[in-house]
Amino acid sequence: MVNSFSHHHVTGRDIEHIQLNQLGSIPSFPLLIPTKTHNLRVDHSLEIDWVGIEIDRILSLFNKLPRMPQKSSLTPKAFRELAQVGERTKVIVVLNGVDSKLEKFWGMDRLQLYEMMEKSSVNAVTGPTFSIYDQTTGGYPMAESHRVTMMRRHFRVIQELSDNEFFTIPNVYFRNQYDIDRWINWLKGNKSIKVLSRDLTCTRSGKEFESYLQQLIELIKGTHRSFHVLFQGISASKADYVIRKMSEINCTCSLITSDPIIKGSNGYEFVFRGKERPITKKQPNHHWSQIATQNIKVLNDYLKALVSEMPIYSSGQQMNRLDVK
Repeated sequence: MVNSFSHHHVTGRDIEHIQLNQLGSIPSFPLLIPTKTHNLRVDHSLEIDWVGIEIDRILSLFNKLPRMPQKSSLTPKAFRELAQVGERTKVIVVLNGVDSKLEKFWGMDRLQLYEMMEKSSVNAVTGPTFSIYDQTTGGYPMAESHRVTMMRRHFRVIQELSDNEFFTIPNVYFRNQYDIDRWINWLKGNKSIKVLSRDLTCTRSGKEFESYLQQLIELIKGTHRSFHVLFQGISASKADYVIRKMSEINCTCSLITSDPIIKGSNGYEFVFRGKERPITKKQPNHHWSQIATQNIKVLNDYLKALVSEMPIYSSGQQMNRLDVK
């Protein structure tokens, strides 16, 4: 097996060579799309409009990568059972995760995975977040060749997804101003793109978070267009800031987050306070699955209250209806 930079480079794509479109019916994404719902107890299935299924959960279908799962698994019902949701739930596959999972995804027969997703009636897919950090986990500078290769992998995958007729959402991430300018030029030339994705999971604190968000805002402003942006890694504490900043540039957004589930699994429930950010309090008297489900409802209601007086949401962005079996 060849393992050189030139080999890895040519297996990717440059953004300028991507032919992507979002023609046809644009999915009506709600403000909140929860993930990690598969952690709920087995008898706690959600009837919800939209759910996010992340790459680690998808790969759980494969006992030994890159082997194909049994054909009996390739049904919409079985796929949704991965997330503890009902058959009518719409699914967005979120291709972000830890590097080890993304490497498995890159090394497997992805066409077989796409076949599984197609048979499972997946409604949308975000581009993968191959790491482009400027430092290694040990604090050493990351080789620029590695970062270039990871970007090219992302573009290769979104082209594959589009070629397989999925509603494909590019993950807008970048290393520097050069990459930002390339994104602006590409979006200017691809007018059908109306939905973008941005993963802020690893940039959630303080000035770094605000800096990355501001760079995205400047990128969007450079296109002179409006978009719907799917944000990953935004907790309830950051929701107000993100939604308001995006509305200032005439953009709507959805939050794809595991925050209600994670808080619930630790025994903390959200307390609804209207337009004020929910507070958390310890709830020792209920099973954590009940708490997590209630947290989804509270966060959903909070986001609804938050945007109720924002003109850009006046047409009524879909809310994620939630029932529990």
